[in-house]
Amino acid sequence: MRFAVLADAHIGRSIPLAIAEHRRKAFSSAFTKAVDAIIEAGVDYVFLCGDLFERRTLRPYLVQFAHDELYRLAKETEERHGKQPKVLVIRGNHDGRPQSDTLDYIKHPLADYLHAFDDGEHVYRDERLHVVGLNYYDRVDSAFEQLVVPAFEGATGTRVFMLHGFIQGYNQVPPYDSSLTLDQLASVDPAFVFSGHYHRRCPQRRLPNGGWVLTPGSLEMYDFAENPGKGFYIVDADGEEPQFTWVPIEPMHAMKQVR
Repeated sequence: MRFAVLADAHIGRSIPLAIAEHRRKAFSSAFTKAVDAIIEAGVDYVFLCGDLFERRTLRPYLVQFAHDELYRLAKETEERHGKQPKVLVIRGNHDGRPQSDTLDYIKHPLADYLHAFDDGEHVYRDERLHVVGLNYYDRVDSAFEQLVVPAFEGATGTRVFMLHGFIQGYNQVPPYDSSLTLDQLASVDPAFVFSGHYHRRCPQRRLPNGGWVLTPGSLEMYDFAENPGKGFYIVDADGEEPQFTWVPIEPMHAMKQVR
């Protein structure tokens, strides 16, 4: 099995306002470049770990752009590699709330390649995977105990956990923010944990149970405080040990502070 793991596309972000349209184009360009590379790689599953969009209210052309790029990803992968990938998406904090969720924009009854987790159903399963997707919650630790732990009971196949939240001991967690520990993650015995919300790339790390945790970071520099070196991961999960390949994305613009 081959996975693409990405997060925090923030399509539609327009900060700084002085160059708003340039920044909107940059975030869209980064997503297109990611889709191009994923098609080239011929993956079986795509894990989008939250914040596909920058905000709940979006310009219609940006919604259409995201929809079309995901459709292109599925269609061209099938044409080139003879298989249709499954795209799994969770809601990030920028994507809204249960009653106002931007992921509703990309859902369609004919889009069988797409699975967007909602708050009533946290599990995607097929003959190979058991995936638990946790949308963003302010208290990720409480949501983990109430929703994630029961969702892994009786799981068969490769166990994958997707979240949009911080991981203590792996990400640099801001003071007073809710987070999960590596031991908590290991307690549900996942083979893989893929996370968004933290914008810096974090190399793969083995969990206490023997599984792996991976944070790809954002696809584009969110603000001047971030470092360049954006992209996503390809994970080859067959064999004795998974192989993790970093795929860099060339930014449309160079961002730096001039003093």
